[in-house]
Amino acid sequence: MQTQQKEDPNKTPLILPGRDNGDPNLEHPSHPQLWTPPILHSTVLVAFAALFAVLLAVIEVLFRVSNENQGLGTSVPGYHYLWTYGPTAVFILIAGFWGQVEYRAMQLMPWKAMLTREKAQASQTVLLDYITDWNVVAMVRATRNRHWAVCVAVLGSLLVALLTVLSTGLLMLQSVVLDWTGVGMSAQKAFSGAGYQSGRVDGLAALVVAGVRGFEMPYPVGTTGGYAFPVFNASLGAAGSDAVVSGPVDLFSADLDCEVATVSNWTQGCAAESLFSDGCSISRLNLVLSSESCSTHRFPSFEEYTDTVARGIYMADVFDASCANSDLTSEVDKTRLVFAAAHWTENSTRVQSLLCKPTYSISKGLVTLLNRNQSVVSVQAALDDDQTSQNTGIPGIGPLDISAGLQSSLAAVRYPMRTIALPYYLDRNISAFYQIANMSSPHAMEDLFDAAVLEDVSRETYTSMAAQVASRYLMVSADRQFEGEYSATAKRVMVRELSARFMEAALAALVILSAAMWAWRPVRSTPRDPGTISGLATILSRSGSLSERLVGVQNKGDLKAALARGLFVSQVSDKEGQRTFSIEPKYRAGEETRPKGSSDPNSPWWKPISKGWQFVSVALPVLIIIGLEITFQCSRRREGLADITSNSYIRYTWVYVPALVMILVHIFFKGIHFSTMIIQPYLELKRGATTAGSIMENHLSKLTMHSFWSALSKRKFALSASALSVILAPALRVAVSGLYSTEDVNDLRPVSIIPRDSLTSDQDINITGGKNIYGLGLTGGLVVAANMSYPPWTYGEVIVPSLREESLTDREDNVPYQPSNERSDDLSVLRLTLPALRARLECDTLAEDVIHVVTNSSDNPTSWHLSVDLGDKCSVRANHTINKPPGHRNTTDTPFGLFSDKMAAAWDCPWMTGLYGVLTTASDSASAIRGFTCQPHVQKVDVNATFVYPGLEITSISANESTTRPGPRTGFSSNIKHFLPKPTDDQNAVFDTFFSAMLRDQHTLRVSDIETLAPVPVVLNATEHLYRVLMAQGLNGVSRNASADLAPYNGTMVDRTRVRLVQSVVSTRILEACLAAMAVCTVFVVCSVRTRGVLPVNPCSIAGAAMPLADSDLLKEDVFPAGSEWCSDR
Repeated sequence: MQTQQKEDPNKTPLILPGRDNGDPNLEHPSHPQLWTPPILHSTVLVAFAALFAVLLAVIEVLFRVSNENQGLGTSVPGYHYLWTYGPTAVFILIAGFWGQVEYRAMQLMPWKAMLTREKAQASQTVLLDYITDWNVVAMVRATRNRHWAVCVAVLGSLLVALLTVLSTGLLMLQSVVLDWTGVGMSAQKAFSGAGYQSGRVDGLAALVVAGVRGFEMPYPVGTTGGYAFPVFNASLGAAGSDAVVSGPVDLFSADLDCEVATVSNWTQGCAAESLFSDGCSISRLNLVLSSESCSTHRFPSFEEYTDTVARGIYMADVFDASCANSDLTSEVDKTRLVFAAAHWTENSTRVQSLLCKPTYSISKGLVTLLNRNQSVVSVQAALDDDQTSQNTGIPGIGPLDISAGLQSSLAAVRYPMRTIALPYYLDRNISAFYQIANMSSPHAMEDLFDAAVLEDVSRETYTSMAAQVASRYLMVSADRQFEGEYSATAKRVMVRELSARFMEAALAALVILSAAMWAWRPVRSTPRDPGTISGLATILSRSGSLSERLVGVQNKGDLKAALARGLFVSQVSDKEGQRTFSIEPKYRAGEETRPKGSSDPNSPWWKPISKGWQFVSVALPVLIIIGLEITFQCSRRREGLADITSNSYIRYTWVYVPALVMILVHIFFKGIHFSTMIIQPYLELKRGATTAGSIMENHLSKLTMHSFWSALSKRKFALSASALSVILAPALRVAVSGLYSTEDVNDLRPVSIIPRDSLTSDQDINITGGKNIYGLGLTGGLVVAANMSYPPWTYGEVIVPSLREESLTDREDNVPYQPSNERSDDLSVLRLTLPALRARLECDTLAEDVIHVVTNSSDNPTSWHLSVDLGDKCSVRANHTINKPPGHRNTTDTPFGLFSDKMAAAWDCPWMTGLYGVLTTASDSASAIRGFTCQPHVQKVDVNATFVYPGLEITSISANESTTRPGPRTGFSSNIKHFLPKPTDDQNAVFDTFFSAMLRDQHTLRVSDIETLAPVPVVLNATEHLYRVLMAQGLNGVSRNASADLAPYNGTMVDRTRVRLVQSVVSTRILEACLAAMAVCTVFVVCSVRTRGVLPVNPCSIAGAAMPLADSDLLKEDVFPAGSEWCSDR
């Protein structure tokens, strides 16, 4: 083979022995040593082993930290690609360096075989080629040949490649329930008795318990059935819907210390004389009770009409009594609460009673709340041995103050509770306390004559009502900071156990392989690097016998024939004081002569890569680009590629499969680059090149990045293009590690649902009069005044039909609806457009001249009488008397406000009248008074409603005013004000319960609005809003018609449980750009590299590389001086 070589005038091509060339193996110029590649040095292999051990330890530590802390950390968008790409990038870098270990093991193994003279046949030495084969095939061949260094090196490469795949699934984002401790909490209230007056406790404390027990309403925030506590929340900012906070707070709990009492004496007295005849119209039962520690003074207990008593009547109530015991000196010790049930007849009385001492305590307890609405998850009372939670009290507040407040609340609800239709055995003679006690789990009156039942019922009801008293009247605003716990679902970076365990096993194997490589490494088998043409030539120049057998060989067949039956060994000898390294063939007698070759001048030239390989290398990335773009567009349009319904090992498929595909792509491009590196020096020789750019260059011994810059700097564009494609190949594996991820998406699905009932607006509403209307009106008062949650199927001002959750149907598939991920705890949202009912007030402003004010005499100016003309069609006037607050009798001006829904009885009269303004002492002027009259209606309107699924709790409703349809003009006999708390006279003002609710509870008006005579529309808007909220609860009780044959409503389900496999736009674009660049580079390489006329055989074996040199001038004696084989190319 003839080649042209240009000398580089600026570089000495050869360095004679004895010159310091920087070779670390040249210990002394006169004693050159056999060569060890830097990558196979002991230090490097030890570093590899240490690195693998450190990585194994790091993965194990990360796994343990992840297990103990439920993840390594909460996902931060800014660091997403760090944990996604980082692990893969580390192992790709390691793969690049280990690749040099593999190359050197394959390159030097034939030389080692010759040096050790083990199986020195030509097929095991000079014809042996591990480099060209796929490394798996090379490992199989090396195993047969017992060349363990090659086996170890290839197995290490395969394990590192496996690690790059496994690393893509090492870290994954997963939803976990995370607990934080030591989180800052803030309580907005604290217990205090400042300003507490038991007589001013309104009826809400008792009505709340009635609403909870009778209508399944939740307790107000900050209370449970037995406790009251300051509401608190976490100072973590926005939190998920499932966030839970826990913290130690003060718990108020009341109790009763009861003894069963017996009746020592009873008498029947007269509470009221008859006005129409001689005798007593109302009888009173006077009792004297005694128990183990207390004997009471006589006290009045039950009262009832005498005629009723004569027939016999069951009664139950709570009373105050005082012990007559001389050893009890303080009022606190003497006072008892009497819980009694009686069957009272004219001639006999049966009484079961308890004498109880009220108690209460403030102790530390652990309260757990939902952070979004402060609803109670759990309450854990303090343990007895907890020194930090010893029972205390509220300064200035004793147990009797609590019980007195409770009695005040019961007195305020006496009439409202009697208007509630109750079961037949709960007669009006049963007090409000026992009516409420029996609402949730009714007892027959006879049951209360069992002392144990009486005590259980009484204690449970007392503790519930006392907690409401404490919550409403024994708390003041505060800002108390403390530490607690926080629990919420968070997206956390988790170390996956499957990947971690496989990676640890692979790393442990690599530690062992590094040690095995150190033991079996094929070092000190050549005098220098034989990878360059010049390096091999220096050795062949001392191996004359081998060179002579290769002279004239033209093809692969001749090459094998020329070297057949020979043994090839390498030896180091001294010739004339100069160490010489040579390859010596050994033949049996008679075989020294080379057999005649069968050279064919038309033999094909060697092609390093096939046309099919080249075609696949170009077509594969193009097909992958097309596939990536198609899947990305599908992912974008459909908010993902597929639903993920499990956390099982199926998740590894979208992590590992793409990584394996990219490894396959890498194999094809690496093959193109490998063939280009092999043939590049020979291409340069054919063109005519400098020594440094051809015979002294071996790109196989360089890292790919080094090879790229070296080729680019020397304008070897084909080689630099192939190197660039291989440089980009690891980027594929890095980018593909973040190609697919799971994301929570809001999936909109068309659904339908069947209602349980329809709404009708042709019913008059009688909140207080009908026995078939159980408790109508109570819920409205609690929603407004106690800020309790709306009952089901009501929200704000409207009511909607109740829905059958089990009938929810997916309209796309016409099957019962199922969430995408039934294992998810996330709540979905159902959006529906529904018909609704709401109340409406049609109001007119009153002229000033129809309002008349009459004051009492100037000697007693404490009240005003208001009279209102209601129009020509109304034959009566609306009359009201307003009394000045007792504490402000000496003031001149008194703001007032009243709203009446029973001003007139005639149909042609307005049904409702409102008056507000300022009354002046001793003045009959109506100039500072405004008024309005209203006629109530029921209105039909379509609303856009959202429900939480499952449960169908309404979260929002907005009315579409354009769909309003007037209903019939209907009158209400509602007495709704009885269920609102009585107004307080904290200011010099007189407001009825309705105006007080607008001012104090809903905050839709201010006292200054009344004093400054705000325009009537301002007051009307506030009035109508409150009226609508109250009457919605009334409509809820009387406007429903149950039916089994109703048309379904269509809507949309926002499925928040859906987890979708999403394709990353960043990773997609990186992959597409890299694949496109690699395909272009490969096309350029294929078009630029012409292999015809370059090499007749594969130069990766010793003989294959030596054959073209055998006939060349490089092996002439005057080219390489003695000892040149010990020198490097520098």
